[in-house]
Amino acid sequence: MAEWKKLVVSGSNVSQLNNDAGYLTAGTLTQANGYSTASFNGTNLIADSITGSLNFASSSGQGLNISANAGNDTLTWGLSAIPNASLLNSGSIIGSTVVNLGTTVTSIDGLTLTTAVVSGSLFGTASYASQALTASYANTATSSSYANNATSASYALTASFALNANSDLAIAGDTGTGTVDLQTQTLIVSGTAGEIETSVSNQTVTIGLPNNVTIAGDLAVNGGDLTTTALTASLFNSTATQVNIGGSALQMRIGNGAGTITIPGNLTVQGTTTTISSSVLEIADQFIVLASGSNTNVDGGLIIQNDANGSGHAFGYGTPENRWVMQSSLNSLSSSFAAIDGYVTTTQYGLAVAKPADPSYGGATYGYGNIYTATDTGEIFIYA
Repeated sequence: MAEWKKLVVSGSNVSQLNNDAGYLTAGTLTQANGYSTASFNGTNLIADSITGSLNFASSSGQGLNISANAGNDTLTWGLSAIPNASLLNSGSIIGSTVVNLGTTVTSIDGLTLTTAVVSGSLFGTASYASQALTASYANTATSSSYANNATSASYALTASFALNANSDLAIAGDTGTGTVDLQTQTLIVSGTAGEIETSVSNQTVTIGLPNNVTIAGDLAVNGGDLTTTALTASLFNSTATQVNIGGSALQMRIGNGAGTITIPGNLTVQGTTTTISSSVLEIADQFIVLASGSNTNVDGGLIIQNDANGSGHAFGYGTPENRWVMQSSLNSLSSSFAAIDGYVTTTQYGLAVAKPADPSYGGATYGYGNIYTATDTGEIFIYA
């Protein structure tokens, strides 16, 4: 049966352990004091005995003195007169002359002096020469010239025409026909308010659309593109309560992918699968509700896909385990965790006497691995 078991960690008191009867008592110890072994340059100094001792002794005639003080258990090491013969190097070579320690020499051969301080008289000659290095250079400047040739052009446009206005002008439209007496009548080109506007200047008639166009019926754009150069555009007015876009289209795109699409209201997606292919998903909401349509305990969580069939590492909440669980391979079309590969360790804390009988997550059946920390005693318990 699982229960809360105390953990002993670094810094725990030995008194936290429960001593089994007769397991660790003074009578069970075969020796009260242990012993250690040591070696120096491969030579064992203490070994195979609990009564062995390590002795330090002064070397004979080597100039090393060792003194011991039993009162404070102190060893003092010092040097006295060291015989020259006890030294590895009892002399030095200066130039080509051997100088032994403790001896006196009157001359040294084999030296070459590079710097000397002389007192008295110095006889001889000395010469030296120094050569100086010189360098010269010259800087030359380059020049360039250019010329621009201007071109000129002339043109002349001439036009001549003659108009014999001695007959009527026949006109026809999409519906209806008419005539204009060029000698007595004026041809009027008129538009439709909100749809077409016209203007006349000398011999030019301009027909175009007003800045704000109102179409009483439907608008069909068979070319496929409906564009604008404005930075802000509105597609429908505020009185439209339902807007249908796309019809039977299998794919729809909004924007070129570089901008930001803002939906000020709620967004409801009623399809089977919602795919988001962005690199980073940022959600400002503090909580995400999964299985929002459930009113009973169901499994749910996140899957990190690592297989082509939609399977991956899963993390979520499992029932009936009543624990946060992990599964190494779970298909995204699954409705529950098929096999639990690990439980998430949860922690509770409070007074040592107040720890619950069973963990909050997993209870008595699936509560293994939960941790309880006692805030008053510092003790740590694990449910196992």
